[in-house]
Amino acid sequence: MTMPDQSELHVGVIGLGYVGLPLALALTNAEYTVTGVDIDQERVTKLSDGQSYVKDVSDEEVETARTNGFTPTTEYDALSDVDAVSICVPTPLRKSGQPDVSYVVEATENLAEVITEETVVILESTVYPGATEEVVAAELASNGWTVGEDVYVAFSPERIDPGNEEYGVTDIPKIIGGVTEYCGDQATAVYTPVFDQVHRVSGSAEAEFVKLLENTF
Repeated sequence: MTMPDQSELHVGVIGLGYVGLPLALALTNAEYTVTGVDIDQERVTKLSDGQSYVKDVSDEEVETARTNGFTPTTEYDALSDVDAVSICVPTPLRKSGQPDVSYVVEATENLAEVITEETVVILESTVYPGATEEVVAAELASNGWTVGEDVYVAFSPERIDPGNEEYGVTDIPKIIGGVTEYCGDQATAVYTPVFDQVHRVSGSAEAEFVKLLENTF
């Protein structure tokens, strides 16, 4: 698969919270056309009106992004022609201390029904090591997609530092690991124009371990 030129790339972001919204704006700043999906209609309405509800994102930044090709919606059908999509949904901890991946499952199920061949799917939500393959790749496979051939799946942990005025979302080095080597190639191609540094690791499980260790530290 050869990625289109930046100005022709259409990227989706699922989950427009404190992780997904800054990412969506960073993708827009990289000259991608960006569609953001969130199940919260109030959030979508505010963004459509140029209003931010995330502390580190100003109304002016939202307005600029809207002018430059960022479209918020509650409809997954809007992702039917994306070249890549990042999943940034919450994974709150259960009482057991394990992350609740039900939002990831739901997002992947909805996404699997609308994406087309050769879409790059990048999970950013914090998950346990192995979850990208066990949850996202497995769900796509159950819908008839061959991961690594039909669609490409990778993990790139969110590294947002809320309130940090020195380091923004694109300043912090981005970690990427693919379920297969070629999946990693495709995800890296999507993110390299967006972030100052992209660091490739050998696989999605290794990228998940990076986030686990970072959170523990």
